Amino acid sequence: MKRQPRQKLASSLILNYLSTFLKKLSRGYDKPRRRLIRDVIVGILMSASVKISLMVKYIEDNCQSLRSREKRISRQLMSLRWDEDVLIRNHLQRASSFIDDFTVIAVDISDISKRYGYCFEYMSRVYDESSDSFVDGYWFLIISAVIGKGKQVVLYAFPFGSKVPGFESQTKEIEKGVSKVANVIGNKGLWVMDRGFDSILIFSFFCAFKLRFLVRIYKDRSISGGKRLIKIGESMSLPYSREIVVKRWNGRRRKKENVLVSFGFREIQFEERWNPYTRRHQGARAYTFGL
Repeated sequence: MKRQPRQKLASSLILNYLSTFLKKLSRGYDKPRRRLIRDVIVGILMSASVKISLMVKYIEDNCQSLRSREKRISRQLMSLRWDEDVLIRNHLQRASSFIDDFTVIAVDISDISKRYGYCFEYMSRVYDESSDSFVDGYWFLIISAVIGKGKQVVLYAFPFGSKVPGFESQTKEIEKGVSKVANVIGNKGLWVMDRGFDSILIFSFFCAFKLRFLVRIYKDRSISGGKRLIKIGESMSLPYSREIVVKRWNGRRRKKENVLVSFGFREIQFEERWNPYTRRHQGARAYTFGL
């Protein structure tokens, strides 16, 4: 019995495992788009790269040459009939089954620098931490769900920049990404954000969607009763404590250490403000935490 080549055998095994996933992911598309989604995902998995020139080696079709296959993939990706919102919605419908009320949904803005990418379109200035300077690149809005023991499932990842046509502001990009995810998964989960999301507009947007969210704030605010938030945080008692395990760098390796964390919380009431999303004056009841 003649055995299949290793490359072809691996490709057939991957297709067998991904057949059900690909059918649900490409639901709502026509036949050329369903074929494109299958070819691209299999090519990325087999080549471990997102470059079309590398993934075409592992795609099986009727093209006579790799160049013809590369032209077909590029032409279909640039087609005006390609609607990415359908793909995002199908992915979120699959991922929503893993999300419950206790799932942490992390929202973060990252960047990717393209220092030598002179042919990329609509690049804007981003801060590169490795070189401590501003370079050309893109910003990325990443929304991921933390499932199980630190396992992350990316729900939404989309690049944006100030020179992209239709760009309004970073807040609008956050609203667009959060609304796409929240429209599918509902108000499940706890949305967690860093201090870069400390904004009244973002708070109002999450309140309009009735989402539970946790933000590390750094701005002082006034609350009901004429008190200041920073004064409440400084005088807050920390009656609770818990021992956690953290990993810290020790030379070239990470060493586990037990750390005792003390914390407390207090319920507060923010003053009523005009919410542009609900079109009415609205206050907010929240909990402030101290560590």
